[in-house]
Amino acid sequence: MRAVLVALLVFYFVAFGLGSYVLLARLPSLYGLLRDLELILFVFALGLLFYMRRKEPGKYEPERHHWALLAYVAVLLLNCLRPEPIAQEVLLGALQLSLVPFVAYGLGTILVRLPGGSRSLLWALLLATTLMAIPALVENGLGLVSMALWVDSRFEDTMTRATGFLANPIILAAVYQMSLVWALGLLIVVKERSKAFWGLLCWALLLLLVLYISYTRAGWLAFWVSTFLFWYFHEPRKKIIAIFAFLLLFIILLAPTGRVRLATMAEMRHRSNATRIDRWIRCAQFIYRRPLIGHGLGRTCGVAPNQNRVKGSFFAHNYLLQLWVELGLIGLIPFILFWYYFIRHVLKRGRGTLRLAGLSALAGFFAHSMVIGHIEYPPVAMMVALTMALLDGQLPDEEDEGEGFTHSPLLQAAPAVLMMVLLTALQVRVGLYQHGLQKVYELRKAGKVEEARKGLSKLLQWDKRCLEEEHKLAQQWQKQL
Repeated sequence: MRAVLVALLVFYFVAFGLGSYVLLARLPSLYGLLRDLELILFVFALGLLFYMRRKEPGKYEPERHHWALLAYVAVLLLNCLRPEPIAQEVLLGALQLSLVPFVAYGLGTILVRLPGGSRSLLWALLLATTLMAIPALVENGLGLVSMALWVDSRFEDTMTRATGFLANPIILAAVYQMSLVWALGLLIVVKERSKAFWGLLCWALLLLLVLYISYTRAGWLAFWVSTFLFWYFHEPRKKIIAIFAFLLLFIILLAPTGRVRLATMAEMRHRSNATRIDRWIRCAQFIYRRPLIGHGLGRTCGVAPNQNRVKGSFFAHNYLLQLWVELGLIGLIPFILFWYYFIRHVLKRGRGTLRLAGLSALAGFFAHSMVIGHIEYPPVAMMVALTMALLDGQLPDEEDEGEGFTHSPLLQAAPAVLMMVLLTALQVRVGLYQHGLQKVYELRKAGKVEEARKGLSKLLQWDKRCLEEEHKLAQQWQKQL
């Protein structure tokens, strides 16, 4: 029973969590089913945990971070009673997305207490991020402008930025910079020059490449923050950590596109920087009006798309400012206290290599969230929750020799990995179809109408399952030519 529960929870974290955007966009019925089963899974896991506690006596006392989290959740729930008008589906969507990382954290703490749980989760993360890299690399290799206006008008369409599985390059960078820090931790733990070492080194280099082709400057900075802290606090200090930090900088400076992206970081008139400054000024104005109780969850600013559809709402580009605007100090303070007490709790358990890697990955996430509030994006929420859960349990490098090997991590991770194989193939197919549309768009723009017609004819012969929107667009273009 425990092995089955580990497999279910790993599937939830990896296939449903990291693959959520592919599922939602391409397999909505399956996504809806998994979303509905989330609460059932949580109740089932909690019930089994209580049953095991009865068979394994031991006193459980809530920690301070649990009380702080309870207070934060209470503020979120009380926001549902506020008198300010808001559509119920918007409010419930905002509430659900705000709770995702903490529901996943609760499930994760159960997972890492089961035999082989933390080891299975790390193996699944290794395999999943390797698979997730394939669509991103295919996009980059094809020069697919996945943010072109016909795909998504919210983002810049001036260059190719890999999105892969994760809807936009910001999310891709957030997930990959955190997983890369975990990879460096595992790289230090294994025996040098062993087969595992060379395999993990290849994995880490792959993650670094995907982080680079996201061309997300804040993601690069987040990784540098993570690696500096990891290198500084790890005893003895390991050169491999610094090497990866400098390798990313070297690649950026070597490539013209990387240099351009890095140079614009200091240009206050650049679109990204100017937008952020404008949003932060607006946040300050909203905070000044209601500093204590805020303007209400989902009513003013936020990250989630369903919140952004609210009239007059805006994207805060800073998660703490977003919380202050929406929930006021009564919501912001418990949120900050939760993280303060959680980190204290984790540090009390020791400062082993993987524990420092996880804390450093969280530090990079915190740095990233100061310029792009993104914990509510499900893949990022899952990555943060996964990291929190691992830190809250016993990590593989802290286990007694032989412990955790009684349950095969690959066997328990198999359902999640198999689903990720399916989603990878699906996403690559989507990328190839979008590349075909992009070529047709360029031909039509260049006046090569006959070639554009031939291209559309080939695209319309594809099976349109999981490509409904793109297929519909191809039909519209065919009528216009």
